[in-house]
Amino acid sequence: MENMEGLTLRFYSAVVLFVVSALALIVGFGQQVFWRAPSTITQTVSIENGGSATAPITVIDGGTLKAHDGKATITVDGPAEVFAAVAPTDDVNAWVADAQSNHVTGTDADLSVSSEGSEATTPNPVGSDLWIQEQSGLNQLQLQTEPSANSSVIIASNGTDAAPSAITVSWPNENPRPWAFPLVVAGYLLLIAGFVLLLIEVISNRRGPRRRSHRGARLDRSDVSELKTRRRHGGSIRSVLAVGAAVAVTVALTGCSSTSPIVSATNTAQAPAETDVEAPPVSKAHFQTILSEIVSVSDTADAALSADTLSQRFAGEAYASRVGYYDLKSKYADKTAIDPIVADQVPLFLPQTGSDFPRTVIVGVKGAADDAQPTLMVLQQATARENYKVLSVLSHVSSLPDMPSDVLGSNVLGDDTTQLSVAPKLLGEQFGDVLANGPDSAYAAKFNLDDSFQFIAQRRQAVADQNATEGFADNATLTVNYGQGQSDPVAMTTADGDGLVVISLDETWTIKPKESNGVIKDLPAEDAAVLGKSETSKGLERTYSTSLAFTVPKSGDQQIQLVGFSWVLSSIKELE
Repeated sequence: MENMEGLTLRFYSAVVLFVVSALALIVGFGQQVFWRAPSTITQTVSIENGGSATAPITVIDGGTLKAHDGKATITVDGPAEVFAAVAPTDDVNAWVADAQSNHVTGTDADLSVSSEGSEATTPNPVGSDLWIQEQSGLNQLQLQTEPSANSSVIIASNGTDAAPSAITVSWPNENPRPWAFPLVVAGYLLLIAGFVLLLIEVISNRRGPRRRSHRGARLDRSDVSELKTRRRHGGSIRSVLAVGAAVAVTVALTGCSSTSPIVSATNTAQAPAETDVEAPPVSKAHFQTILSEIVSVSDTADAALSADTLSQRFAGEAYASRVGYYDLKSKYADKTAIDPIVADQVPLFLPQTGSDFPRTVIVGVKGAADDAQPTLMVLQQATARENYKVLSVLSHVSSLPDMPSDVLGSNVLGDDTTQLSVAPKLLGEQFGDVLANGPDSAYAAKFNLDDSFQFIAQRRQAVADQNATEGFADNATLTVNYGQGQSDPVAMTTADGDGLVVISLDETWTIKPKESNGVIKDLPAEDAAVLGKSETSKGLERTYSTSLAFTVPKSGDQQIQLVGFSWVLSSIKELE
C-alpha cells in the first residue's frame, strides 16, 4: 500500500466512472441491437377454448383492445367472407341480441372466450347504420381502430356461416426498450465525469511536486528505489484508466452509429369522456354518411321508378308518396318529376337523446347553392338490426324554432304527451278539421291561420279551382276528406321546451257524377292516362300524401304554428 501513495483519489474515482460508464453504454445500446424487443405485441384469440365453433358472431370487448397503448389491429382470416366493424358496445350488444356469439375478454397476456345466446343465424351485418367503422373482404381483412373502453369489435362472415375463428389482435410496441435511453444518458454522463477527473489529475501532475526547502540534498539509494516503484505503479493504474476510457468511448461511438433510434412511448388511445348526460346515439358526422346512402338509394329508385329499391331507405308517408308518384309517372310520362333528395348541406341535425329503439332524427338538408331551399326530413331506426328510414319529407319549410344542440340531442315525446298544448295524436284530426272548415272549425283558435305558407288558403283554393272547371259543377260533385296518413306522429322538444311535431294526412278527393246515371267527361290528361279513358260513370278518387310540421307550444296561451309541409298526388283510381 505504501507503493500506491503517489496516486490520488481522483484516479481511483475516474477508473470506477469509466468502468460503470462502459457497462451502462454496453447494456443501453445492447438493448437496441442485441436484445431488441418485438416491434408489435400480438395476441391470438383461441375460439376453441371456451367458444363455439358454429357461432355466427364474435365480439371483442373494448377493454381488451385497450390492454396495450396505441391503435389495435385486428386481423381476421376465414374460408370465405370475412367482416369486422367497430361500434359502441351498447349498439353491438343490441345488434347481437340473443344470437349465438363468442365474447373475447381479458387483458395483457391472457384472452378468454365465452359463448352465449341461442339464435343460430343473424342478418348479414354488412352496412348497418350502427357501425362507426367497418371492413369486409374475402378470406382475410385487417381492421385498425383506436381502442375505447366504450366500443367493441364485431366479427362475422355473413350472419349464416360460422364466424371466422382465426383472429389476432396486435398493438405497436411503442416503448420496447424502457431502460435503453436512461442507461445511455447515464453512460455518457459518467464518461464525461471520468474525463473531467482525469483532466484534473493530469494538470495537477504537470505542476510537479513542491520542492524541499533545503537545496542540494541528495537522495539515498532507498529513496530512489521507492520513487521508481511509485512511478511504475502509477503507470500501471494510468494504463488501466486509459483502457477503461477507451472502452467507454468505443461503446459510446458505436452506440452513436446505431441505426435503431430510441422511441419514447406515446399513448394515442383516447376513450370518450364519461358524463352524466346521455349523449345522442349517432353523431352528425356519422349521420352524414347515412344521408349519402339515402340520397343514393333515392336517386336510383327515382330513376328506375323502383318501389323495391326505395323500400331500403324509405317507409311511412315518404314511401307511400314516392311509390304513388312512381305509379302515376309510369302511366303518365308528362307528369312533373318529384323533388329529389339532396343533402349537400345539413343545416339542421336533431338526434334523439338516449340509445333506446326506435331512434328518431330530424334533419334539415339542402343543395350546395347558398340560396338552395331546405327540405325537412324525419328518419327513424326501428330496431338495432334495421337501418334508418325516411318517414316524412317536407319540401316547403319556413323558419324553424331554436333547436337543442346536436351534441345534447332532443327528447322524443309520446303521441299522448301532456307536455304540449295539443297531444301529437290529436293534432292531425284537429288540423284536418281546420282544413275542411277553415275559420269555422272548432279548433281554429288553436292554430295561426295566417301562417307564412298560406297553406290552408292554397288547399281551399285548389278545391275551388276544381269546382270552377268548365262543366264540372253541372255534372259532378267534389268531397274532400282528411284522414290519418301512413306515418305516426313524431314529436321532439325544441330548445325552449315546446314541441316540433310532424304528422301525416291523406287528403282524399272523391269526385262523383251528379246524377245517378251521369257521366263525367273530358277528364284531365293525367286522370285519363291513369284510368285509361277520358270519362267515367263511376267517379274517381284522388289521394294527396300530405306531411305537416308544427311548432306546438307548451301552453294553450300561444297558437300552434305550421312551419313545413309537402303535398304530393300519390293515387288516382276509379271508384267501384
